[in-house]
Amino acid sequence: MIAAVERVTAFVSNDSGAMHLAAALGRPVVSLFGPTDERVTRPVGAPQKHDVLTARVLCRPCMLRDCPIDHRCMRRISVDTVYGAVAARLALAGH
Repeated sequence: MIAAVERVTAFVSNDSGAMHLAAALGRPVVSLFGPTDERVTRPVGAPQKHDVLTARVLCRPCMLRDCPIDHRCMRRISVDTVYGAVAARLALAGH
C-alpha cells in the first residue's frame, strides 16, 4: 500500500488508517468524516495540505460504528463536493 500511495497526486479516503498513511507520506488528502471527530483524528500535517469534508448534521460526531438512523453524516457529503476538492488538489499540483 505504501508504494501505491507514494505514487498518487491526491488521496481520497474516509477517516481510516489509509488516510493517515497518505498524510504521513506527505500526500494531499481529501478525507470524508462522518461519525468520527475531525478535530481529533484529522490528517496530520499542514491543514492547508488537506481537505476535511463533513456534513452539518446535529448527530455528528457520534463516534458510533453502526448508525442507528441513516448515515446522514456521510450521505450528505455530495459527490460534487468530493469531486471539487479532488479537482482543486490536482490543479494545485499542476494536473
